[in-house]
Amino acid sequence: SETSYLLYFVNSSRSKLEKVSTYLVKRTTADLNRRRVGNVCVTLELMARIVTSCKENLNVFVKDFLSIMQRIMSNNNFNNDVTVVELVERTYCNICQNVDGALFSGDSEFVRMYQGFVELYFKVANDTLHNDDLVLRGCIDISQTKSLASSPQIKHLVPQSVNYALLRFVERNPRYKIPHLGNSTDQNLTKRLSRTQTRTVGLDDISETGADLSVRALQSYFGTTETDKLTLSIRALLSFMQSTPNKELLEFICDGIPVQLRYIVVLLLIRQLNDKTSNHSVILKLISSLLVSNVSIVGLSVLDMMRKLLRFQIESIGNDDIVDQCCITLADLNKKVYYRGQTSDILYELLVKLKATKNPEEIAILNRDVKQLVGQIGGPCLSLELFLELAPYAAQKEIIPLFDTVEDEISGGGLFSKLFEYVRDLKSTDEQEILMHKIFEKYKNLALLSGLKYFMENVSEPEPTYYIYHLEAAKYLDINDYKSQTEFKREKSLLFTKEDLVNYYSDMGSNKSVSY
Repeated sequence: SETSYLLYFVNSSRSKLEKVSTYLVKRTTADLNRRRVGNVCVTLELMARIVTSCKENLNVFVKDFLSIMQRIMSNNNFNNDVTVVELVERTYCNICQNVDGALFSGDSEFVRMYQGFVELYFKVANDTLHNDDLVLRGCIDISQTKSLASSPQIKHLVPQSVNYALLRFVERNPRYKIPHLGNSTDQNLTKRLSRTQTRTVGLDDISETGADLSVRALQSYFGTTETDKLTLSIRALLSFMQSTPNKELLEFICDGIPVQLRYIVVLLLIRQLNDKTSNHSVILKLISSLLVSNVSIVGLSVLDMMRKLLRFQIESIGNDDIVDQCCITLADLNKKVYYRGQTSDILYELLVKLKATKNPEEIAILNRDVKQLVGQIGGPCLSLELFLELAPYAAQKEIIPLFDTVEDEISGGGLFSKLFEYVRDLKSTDEQEILMHKIFEKYKNLALLSGLKYFMENVSEPEPTYYIYHLEAAKYLDINDYKSQTEFKREKSLLFTKEDLVNYYSDMGSNKSVSY
């Protein structure tokens, strides 16, 4: 009843709040000197309730309350009593939930007192009491403080609290404590992933009600849309991952970040590549693990990321491990489709780099990037024009896989002349035969008629490609006599006359091209 009356008094007479807080300061000083634990506990209970009841006027008495809590926490007769510290934490929690963010920018004395209390609280909870739950509750309280992340003097409390929470979380969940950075090539990743793929269980899937305090603490820092706070939290996570590189931990926490802000994790990882003190191999593997995981990421600037990875890869020439991992990470960037034409854009970017350099080492690395990327493309997505520009830079054995990624549609017939010209320039007859067959498979009548026109106009002397085309045309038209004549003329080094070909290309009964 006396407590109720006091709360009624301060609520109805707000002008008396300062007088009440001053009285509590004096009373606490006397109780601490006389070691009256019970009285101190009552004071803390009253303070917690006053904060909640008079939150609109918190700035009037909050400094007195911080002073009281700091005195209690620095008193050796009281700070080893878990019950007392729990009451201090409860009052602090109420302050954090209700404090006005303007105090952090306009009252330097409050900022100093707030910082001093937090440092003392963690020292007592962590070093004196070794009480993980009290440490975690303090972390949660800090996360509830408005505008803390934007205050230069005390924003360091965010990464400090995240680090405390991570340490407790991995201790309670040992599988996240073991270094685990398997390459994406170890996984079954033959299917291209999409943004709509089913999510794995993550931080966001655990109910706050029954969650462990370490999980709740992580949720309070990563499940936020406050970008200042989230950025500081992610940086703390990535710093922690340098010593405990576990991709499952990264995926678990990223799944708790609002989906529209998860791209920040990748951006900050890329940024860490500029830090010479970081383990770059770990960073690249973490990027890869996140890119190929089931964690949905939207708003990622694929080309911007690619350019930064490429620049870092070229700068790392001489370090084979880093160069190889960059190659893998660049390909992993294309594992998820963020927009139509993404693969073509990435390959075109590589083409621009290939055209811009004459350094043999750089060309070799860029060619490996193209090979790695092409090897993981799930279906046709390149234009014929881009293929023709990229093909001269690719190794002979990579030409056919590269052509398999070309789309069936074609923008102009003029490209076929370049395509057949390219086939003629291939050094291997076997490669010419395979590529010609695939051209017919992909373009059918267009290949047949464009090829006929091209070889009639451009070939005046017998050559292997000429006969390869006509054999493929005979097979496509299913005309045995045409095939026999091609083999005969190849043996005798003869060319078809225009009249010879008219018979094969004008037979209404057998020629597939007549209707075309």
